[in-house]
Amino acid sequence: MFFRLLIFVVLLGVLVGCDVVEPSDVSVADPVASVPESESPATTGGETVDTVADVGSRIPPGAEGLSPAMQEDLAELISETEDIRGLPFESLPTVELLNPEAFRQRVRALVDEELGEVVADEALYALLGLIPDDLDLRSAILELYGDEVAGFYDGETGSLVVATRNQEFSEMERATLVHELTHALTDQHLDFDTTNRELVDTKQFDAAAAYLTLIEGDAVNVEYDYVASLPQNRLDLYYEEIMAVDTAAWDDAPTYLRDALSFPYIQGEVFVRDLLGTGGYQAVNDAYAAGNFSTEQVIRTRDFGRDLPKQVDVVDLTVPGYNEVTTSTWGELGFRLLLNQFLGEEVVARAAEGWGGDTYRQLHDGGGEALLLLEYRGDTNRDGAELAEALAAYAADGLDTEDQGEEEGATVFRGEDNLWIQRDGARVTLIVASSPSAFDRVISVVSE
Repeated sequence: MFFRLLIFVVLLGVLVGCDVVEPSDVSVADPVASVPESESPATTGGETVDTVADVGSRIPPGAEGLSPAMQEDLAELISETEDIRGLPFESLPTVELLNPEAFRQRVRALVDEELGEVVADEALYALLGLIPDDLDLRSAILELYGDEVAGFYDGETGSLVVATRNQEFSEMERATLVHELTHALTDQHLDFDTTNRELVDTKQFDAAAAYLTLIEGDAVNVEYDYVASLPQNRLDLYYEEIMAVDTAAWDDAPTYLRDALSFPYIQGEVFVRDLLGTGGYQAVNDAYAAGNFSTEQVIRTRDFGRDLPKQVDVVDLTVPGYNEVTTSTWGELGFRLLLNQFLGEEVVARAAEGWGGDTYRQLHDGGGEALLLLEYRGDTNRDGAELAEALAAYAADGLDTEDQGEEEGATVFRGEDNLWIQRDGARVTLIVASSPSAFDRVISVVSE
């Protein structure tokens, strides 16, 4: 759903609005990970070997013009990243440092290019009550990224870009560099950028969201371990800098956008920390190659690699005046993000955690009318009942409806917004549309 827009650009950046390190919560796992024999080893018993000690040989491309102090800092951060993550750089990534305004413009241009057309998504999110009807979604996203991203990694070039204000790195900038260096390092060994792009290109958006959560959780844990190792005086400076960050754009954004953007960082840290507890960074490395990803599996680590998504079919759909935007998977995360805006935490958890699989079709008329058809399968009949009940409560609280009733075994809400819920055991069919005629057309198709 929302990750269709952001699955690529979220990967790039550290979002300062949600990425505050709490060292007291950090559990440091064994950083030693197995490296394929074809690669030079990074660690033996946790101690770095076969790395070049002198600073001059550890200056990454793009950093040649920096002061000796900044070059030394970069060399140390590269080595610390390797030590924590237990992998060596095959080659040093290009590092580009920009002043804050130049960095902001770079990020906005990149995000603007990656977003593509968002009118259809804007109409759908407004229909679902997730953003205000008058919100300019493109402008809101550009504002968020322009103001809240501290650094990013470009998987196409293997380079990283970080904003810096002075002729020396601040503590927050050092932590940001460690985060982005982790992306560059793990991409060299595990080629996550290729996998991520394949998932997005094939419209496997829930799987891509889960994979992104692994990627960001990996980098966040390395960043956390780095920050936790700082002496108290430097840690104090880090927190002073974090507290001084202007998060106005983040604070003003709709809750739904903040929840979607922060999920890969917050849940990713928990997910990867759980993996570290089971097998150190080798377990994290193995996770990248696991396949069959879903957000259900990164929300509950015990489900990872075991509770695989069910294949769910959805009828072909033709509605006069509408074009299909996408067909994909909504996912457990999608239901949590939707229901979280209107229902209590316990209700949301109970309704969402029984997710077994789904497929949705998103249609748009080219203007302001949106339509959603979703077929869901719960793990059990009870799961289907709990989701249907939660969706009805969401419709009553979150949508602009006037009448609620039963029509041929389905719960129907009609008004400015229209919603149809039909349950058959573990199966739930959901239709949401702004146009009454399009709404009735889809009901007739799925009822045949």
